[in-house]
Amino acid sequence: MRMFSMNSIRAKVLMVVMLTTSVALLLGLGAFVSYEHITFRQKMVGNLNMLAQMVGANSAAALTFHDKSTATQILRDLFEADTRAGAVYDDHIDAAFIVAQDGSVFASYFRTSVPAFTPAHGTVESSVFKNDYLDTVKKITLDGQVIGTIYLRSNLDEMKARIRNSVAV
Repeated sequence: MRMFSMNSIRAKVLMVVMLTTSVALLLGLGAFVSYEHITFRQKMVGNLNMLAQMVGANSAAALTFHDKSTATQILRDLFEADTRAGAVYDDHIDAAFIVAQDGSVFASYFRTSVPAFTPAHGTVESSVFKNDYLDTVKKITLDGQVIGTIYLRSNLDEMKARIRNSVAV
């Protein structure tokens, strides 16, 4: 406090202005990053739900006719860039499962860098953020009947990069 009292009026005013401006900038940064985080999470949930619905619709026939190779190929298309028409590709998906109505894993596919695991049991449609992942579960229906479940796990790398970029800006 002595240091503050020994400075000139000009220096005191400058310090108060700088402190006020710094606090305002930090609050603005916090608000901006929070807004980006919340809106990106909502967008990510919407995109993953739409992707799960598309994959579920594409795999309904394979599940109905017990064609595991076709179901696995549908899941593989999520991981591998493919120039064929109709292929879906998302480089943030780490794991995908098609689970039969009896709860058994019908088809699965993992990104090579991800350790294998089994999806949590349950057919409740949900999107849940866990640690470094977003897990989405959607029912697979055919003619109004639930015939299975699609489970997708997406990493949060894009969200983390976006937050880092927001802070850098």
